[in-house]
Order: sequence, then C-alpha cells, then structure tokens
Amino acid sequence: MPDYRQPGIIITQEKNTTFANNTGSFMPICLVGSGKDTIQKTFKLTKDSNDYSAIIDDDGDYVSIDSVVSVGNSKGSIDYNTVDHSSDYNLETETIDGESIDVLRWSGEVEAVVPDVGNVFYATVVVTPKASHYDLKMFTSKKQVVAEYGEDVDGTGSIDNISLACQIALENSPLVYAVKIDKESASATSDEFNTALAKTEEEKDIYRIVPVDDPSSANNLAVLNHIRILSTPDEAKERIAIVPPIYSSSDSSGIVTDVKAYAEAMSEFRLATVYPDKARRTLSDGEVHLLNGQFLCTALASRKSVLDPEVPYTGKQITNFTKLVGVKMSRYEKNNLASSGVMILNQDKEGFPIEVRHGLSTDMSSLQFKELSITELADFTVKKIRPALKNYIGKNINDALLTQVEGSVSSVLNSLIRKGHILGESRVTELYQVEESPDTIAVAVRVQVPYPCNYIDVVVFYN
Repeated sequence: MPDYRQPGIIITQEKNTTFANNTGSFMPICLVGSGKDTIQKTFKLTKDSNDYSAIIDDDGDYVSIDSVVSVGNSKGSIDYNTVDHSSDYNLETETIDGESIDVLRWSGEVEAVVPDVGNVFYATVVVTPKASHYDLKMFTSKKQVVAEYGEDVDGTGSIDNISLACQIALENSPLVYAVKIDKESASATSDEFNTALAKTEEEKDIYRIVPVDDPSSANNLAVLNHIRILSTPDEAKERIAIVPPIYSSSDSSGIVTDVKAYAEAMSEFRLATVYPDKARRTLSDGEVHLLNGQFLCTALASRKSVLDPEVPYTGKQITNFTKLVGVKMSRYEKNNLASSGVMILNQDKEGFPIEVRHGLSTDMSSLQFKELSITELADFTVKKIRPALKNYIGKNINDALLTQVEGSVSSVLNSLIRKGHILGESRVTELYQVEESPDTIAVAVRVQVPYPCNYIDVVVFYN
C-alpha cells in the first residue's frame, strides 16, 4: 500500500487521570529500575534500488537487529516471508562505510515477493538497545515510553518494570523521569543499581525517587543513602523517596513484626514505606496481574507530585489499580504498623480508589518529621529561596546588600503566603554579617507551616 493518508481529522486519545491537570508545585518523580534486555521496535522504511534494506534510527545510526518479527506494507502486517513465499528476505550483514551492518537481504528468486523501489514498508524487529538507552530520560506520554522501553508486558506475561512504572506515573502526572539499569545478568547487582541512581544526580528538578525493581533491601538502602546525601546543604538537591517494605512473613502478626522492624531501621523523615504492598491491575495484554509494592509507590509519588507541597498525603487517593492486596489486619495491627512510621493504604471495595490512611514518613520522632508533607513543604520553600539569592554571591557586603537580601527572602515568603503554601506569620527573624566570617551573611527565617488535620476529638455530654 502507498504511504497515503486521506484528508481529514484524526484525534488520538491517551487517557491520563484528571489529576494530571493540576500541576501544583510540581516536584517530579524519578523511577530507577530494570527492563527488558532487548526491545521490539517498528521502523518505517522506503525500498531503494539495493538488494538489501538497512534500518536507521532517529539518531541516524544503523540499527543492530537481533531478530525480525514481521515485515509488511502497513504497521503490524506480515506481507513478506509468509507461508506462501517464505524466502522473500533473510537477515544478513552488509559492509556499509567500512562497517558490518545488519540488513534485510531481499531475495532475487523469481517467485519472491519484494517491495517495489520507492514503496514504503514497515519492519518490526528486536534490537539490543544502545548505551544512550540507559541514560536519564524524561517522558510526557505513554507513546514515548513504549517507543523507548517497549510494552509493559510481553506475550509470555513477563512484566517490564521500568515501562510499566513510567506508564502508571503518567496516569497521574504530566511527566516522569526514569533511568533504566544497564545490567549484565538477569537481575541487577547493587553496583549496577547505584550506577543508574547516580545518573539522576545532576538533574536538579527531580524530587521523588522510587526504585521499581522487585523490593530489595540493598536497593532501598542505596536510595536512603542517595536522598540523604543529595539533600545536604552542600549538594542542595533536596529529595525524598517512597519505597516498598522488605519482609519475609506471610501471616498478619509476622508481617507486622517484620514491616515495623524495617520502618524503624530506616527511621528517615525523607523516606516513606507503604503497606499493603501489592495490588492488581489489567495490563496491555488484557490480563489482570498481581503487582508488587514498587508500583503502588510509583502511583503515590506521581499523584503527590502534581499537588501543592503543603497538601497532606493523608486521604489522598490513587486510581491506577483495581484491587489492593494484603493480609487482613485488625485496626490494632494497622495502628501498630503506623506507630513505627508505615504509611497504611486502605480500599473500601474492589474497584474503589486506594486511599492513604496517614501520610507518615519512617521517622516518628516528632510531628515535623513524621508528616511527609511538612518535609516536602520545607524543601519547596528552600528551593524557592535559593535562586532568589544566587545573584548576590560575589557582591560586596554593605548595608544596601543586607537590605536587598532581606527584601528578596521576604518577597519569596510573601509569595508563598499569598499562594497559601505557608502561613502569614512566616518572616525573616534575623539578618546580619557574621563577625567571625565577614564574607558571610546569616539569615534566619521562621516558616509557619499549615499542619494537616489528622484528628478531631469530640466529647458529648449527656445530662
């Protein structure tokens, strides 16, 4: 068929949830995890006068082909190497510009079917990704994710973690960052995971980190170390993480013991862990799959990324799954988990939204630390103040500069107050040139944060 489109209008829908329209403060999510070693891709080609067709990607590089899935006159069709004419082409190599390049070698046999010169055809092939495939990526649509990483699940029911997680994130958020782990064996080593995690460090906009391989103590500890280091004043790239818990028990009392111990071992106000940690979802193969906790963490992190920073996690809903799966627990057992900093998820009925019971971090030492949204608001405020002061570095300190610095910080605070992020009592409380270090200006800022309403105690008296 010729490559022709009838005049008219085509509208393609990609269904994100309505949450994606509310961009809030937007402190985006970054996913780190593994995927398939090879990717199935479809390329649009034009037959030239050669007896072979080489495939060139969007970067202008020749594509190395592992195998050929189909070749046809339209996407997904099989018009060559069919049962009736099974030797229309072979996968061979050709020397091009001094290199050995994988090509479709067209048959010269009389009975062979070959595209006419100048005709368009489509080749679906399995390729080994280039090194750039494992760089930090940013996606704004499912189509981009599938083009880069492939589908969420293959024909055998094997899930591609990084592709699925990206697709779930984009149902809640207008964009997602991701790094696919470049691994040598079937599963990624700790070193390979850390190498991938390090690729996120230069992107200052990334805020929420989620590891999307099956839960691993080593990977979760690496994420914990990462967010602690990146959030230091020297690094100035504040981050948080949401990770699935690690446990081995299968009954409710054992899970409570294990997950409590895990949360207490983390004990970090920048890190949250969730339970229940499994859910069901229908994937692109039309089948319902039981998914591990990293995908719940992905949905929760991406959902929060489009809300204003002061908005609590408590009561927020995710709609990416049909059923939350976990052992049945009493309210006492859930409270026991929460007392150690486990973010409990609830679902009233199958098909209903999954709701956060209380937006806790794993650090329960104070109200400011245990409420994850307070940490996020503090980070958001810092990220607004820092660029407002950048231009003063390198200027001489005098009364005018001190006034300018105070004015800039106050301006940021007033803007945050007007938008409802922080409360009206927020202000600069001190500003002076440090006597012992006269090239330094010290600024003390008191930020009054809005606390979430977690409890309402009502006493009813009867006479």
